[in-house]
Amino acid sequence: MASDRDHERQELESLLDGIVETVLDAPEEEIDDDLRALGEDPEKAAMRARQLALDAVKQHRAGRRERARQQFDTEQQTLDSRGYDLPETPAARLALLVAAVHGKPHLSGMLTVEHRDLRGLPDEDVVGYLRQLAELGVLDEL
Repeated sequence: MASDRDHERQELESLLDGIVETVLDAPEEEIDDDLRALGEDPEKAAMRARQLALDAVKQHRAGRRERARQQFDTEQQTLDSRGYDLPETPAARLALLVAAVHGKPHLSGMLTVEHRDLRGLPDEDVVGYLRQLAELGVLDEL
């Protein structure tokens, strides 16, 4: 049964591809005449087609953003669910992060420009960075 559906889908795709090729190969005047014969204004039809294409691109991008967000959330939940041996106090956690960043200067790129000097960094962010570094094994090297 799936084979029948696949065959029908392939036939429909082939038919649609043929229609698209015909429209793309047709002279613009012929398309405009066909639209007028159907009672359509060619300019309005073109505007609707452009809007449909823009809407499709927006939907595609939104879908990609949503999938990326879901992947990020899943990875964040994985990090949150693992136990890491981090210092107890915010000051000690910040000191560990400072030591990691100063010990491996290329890690400063993970911080926003606003927090490159590590001042004013919220403890939740410090914990998040430390979990990421622990996951990468960087903290094991300190």
